[in-house]
Amino acid sequence: MKDSILRTKAIDFAADIVNFYEDFLLLKKDNTIAKQLLRSATSIGANLMRQLLAIQKRTLYQKCILH
Repeated sequence: MKDSILRTKAIDFAADIVNFYEDFLLLKKDNTIAKQLLRSATSIGANLMRQLLAIQKRTLYQKCILH
């Protein structure tokens, strides 16, 4: 799949949050908010991939109808 700016930024953001989460665990005992931040940040990439796959399927379907 071709890398887009949005995909690259989402991966970089998720990597930054994972690094933050690992550092935060070393400093704090209560990590409820950090866990939620980690889940939210990494779900951005999953949602992006799901959207891109849906667009590809729709495009393929439209091409099949036209030909």
